[in-house]
Amino acid sequence: MPKTPSIFNFLLLLPFLFQSSLTGIIPQTSSNNVVSIQMDRINYKKCGVINVGGQNVTLTFATGLSDFWIVKEKQSESLLKPLNKLVEIKDAGIKGPLVNSQVSISNVKITNVPLVVFTSKPAAYSSSLANIGGLLGLSSDPNTKSPLQYLTQNLPKPILTFYTKSNGKLQIASQNEQDVGFITFGGEDNTNCGEYSYAPLIKTSDWSVNVQCVKVGDTECAGTKNKTMTILDDELLMLAPQQVVEQIAKIMKLKPFGGDEDNSGMYVFPQGSCEAKNIAKLPTITITVGDPDDCEKQAIINITPRQYLQYVGLYTGGPQYKIVSELDTPKVYYILPDGWMGAP
Repeated sequence: MPKTPSIFNFLLLLPFLFQSSLTGIIPQTSSNNVVSIQMDRINYKKCGVINVGGQNVTLTFATGLSDFWIVKEKQSESLLKPLNKLVEIKDAGIKGPLVNSQVSISNVKITNVPLVVFTSKPAAYSSSLANIGGLLGLSSDPNTKSPLQYLTQNLPKPILTFYTKSNGKLQIASQNEQDVGFITFGGEDNTNCGEYSYAPLIKTSDWSVNVQCVKVGDTECAGTKNKTMTILDDELLMLAPQQVVEQIAKIMKLKPFGGDEDNSGMYVFPQGSCEAKNIAKLPTITITVGDPDDCEKQAIINITPRQYLQYVGLYTGGPQYKIVSELDTPKVYYILPDGWMGAP
């Protein structure tokens, strides 16, 4: 097979932290231990198993939503206390019955957590959430208390940590794969990561942060200050703004994938530059995020070539690479409302 160029389509993020802004009634927990559960990938979505109402439920984590719903089993019905109220699932535009339930995360038990239950999976999710038993929204809602405000209260720290990983190979992510990371409730993931520095987020509703500086090797990108990067759902990646992508491509002398008139935002490396022997020659991308006027409120993210390259297959007849940082040792962490992002 002839050698083919590689794609630069800048998506980034691996692990991140969630810290909720705590208000209202504080649920009780049976333990103050920091606990972790394994994450798997199902239908390209990051999922984990949590016990809700006496049944183990595989939940997908949605960064842009504040919904919390499950499909219940008959035997769990007695552990779900109806509140005689219908609540809209905003993502699907449907309503379901609201209940109070105990949620157990490992040995941590949280009582009276409100969520919506369905007797069967809503049609809106039958395809996208096949083999998934529910959805836990990780976003805040200005009009109501969010699920994570219930789930993180009365823990040692009101923090939810996502640590994502891959097998380290330059290949496309599998649709379904076990053990792609961990979620830690009640504190930072000190097992996989070291100390953290933190930077404020712009919004807690869509998990976005201000970019202050981007460097490719020692060369600083122009015109990237105060651009916004936002975490995407499903694979928990962070999307860089197009201006940042264009500046990185310019410094690295990359060409548009479809030619000079192509505006897809994808760029190709010179042929052979992504072979194993040449990967180490590619520069590290360094991104500084946070408050431009206070270095104590900034976090620095270093992304190595093996983190931003991922092998993918395209319809052009051969292997390609695109930039995405879900490889090797994770480097990026995020902590949310009160609105902070952290990087080790």
